[in-house]
Amino acid sequence: EGMGNKYDIAVRMKMQKIPAETRGMLTTQLKMGFEQAMALQNGPDAEASRETAENAIEQLEQLIEDTDQLQFGFNIDQAKQKITIGGSYTAVAGSKLATMYDGTKAIPSQFASVIREDAAAFLHQAASITPEAVKDTKASMETSLAAVRSALDSQDGLTDSQRDDINALVDRVIELSVDSASEGKSDLGVLLLADEDGFKFVFGAFVADGNEVASIAKEVAAKVENEPGAPDFKFDIGKYNGVTMHLVEADIPDSQDEARRMFGDKLRVHIGTGKQSMYLAFGKDSDNLMKELIDSGQKKTAADRPVAQMRMTMMPMLKYAQSIESNDALSAMIDALTRSPDGGEMSIVAESIKNGQKFSF
Repeated sequence: EGMGNKYDIAVRMKMQKIPAETRGMLTTQLKMGFEQAMALQNGPDAEASRETAENAIEQLEQLIEDTDQLQFGFNIDQAKQKITIGGSYTAVAGSKLATMYDGTKAIPSQFASVIREDAAAFLHQAASITPEAVKDTKASMETSLAAVRSALDSQDGLTDSQRDDINALVDRVIELSVDSASEGKSDLGVLLLADEDGFKFVFGAFVADGNEVASIAKEVAAKVENEPGAPDFKFDIGKYNGVTMHLVEADIPDSQDEARRMFGDKLRVHIGTGKQSMYLAFGKDSDNLMKELIDSGQKKTAADRPVAQMRMTMMPMLKYAQSIESNDALSAMIDALTRSPDGGEMSIVAESIKNGQKFSF
């Protein structure tokens, strides 16, 4: 009902219609499989792997218990040359997962200007975050951090001092990420513009403390400044609309022909840090694109949009790639897309619904 007119193949599963005993049996089987797999683990990564897997099993168990309904649909529209995959998830009303999803709503965004018709690709997300989601995020990050530390301990070629430095930096990044989520929102935008003349990439995101981003970058610069081939870091070179500007430059070897055609003799990465924002840009004239993103963030925006969306169009990227290094495969793809209705477009949209989320691809 309600899916047959949209999809060639559709599945709807009502989890709570499955007897509790059967769901319990599934959870038990998952745990037994986990224990058997962990018994075979050995080596320095075993404990970190166990913690990661235990966290995943716990989340999966909650998913099985709290899921109300799952929907999935697949459709091929031959006339429009379009494939659509869609679905939705809802949790049992009043459950922890339902509370988390109901608290995830679209919010006004500082980076919504990345949603552009002329974009080769863009990604935008602006959503509220519940305290329960922050708690789960923190637990997941702590588990991941343990796995990173374990991997570093087993990595050859690193001194104890280098391991300590990397661990300290990772700790600061994780802490900043958790602090940012604890503000109760996620807001970010990514934009790629491309044509035969060049490309520009820009990224912007909300952070709890932009000064901490700059401090982490300065610490990285201090650690690598004496390394062979280290990039040149230039901090606090100017201000624009309340955002402090920084620049990272790295020489591109003569042997890297394609890279030099893309970036010139130097790769230049522009970094901006505001009170509660960070920006990153590279490519031809990308510093001006970053300033456009900063300016647009000063304007009020509505929240009447999906919580997250992404779109990528192949044609401008293929034409840019062909301008760098042409070959028969690229020419064939461009020729095929010339006859298609949309230039090879792929989009993903996630939207909030009561007790859950829905998506389309």
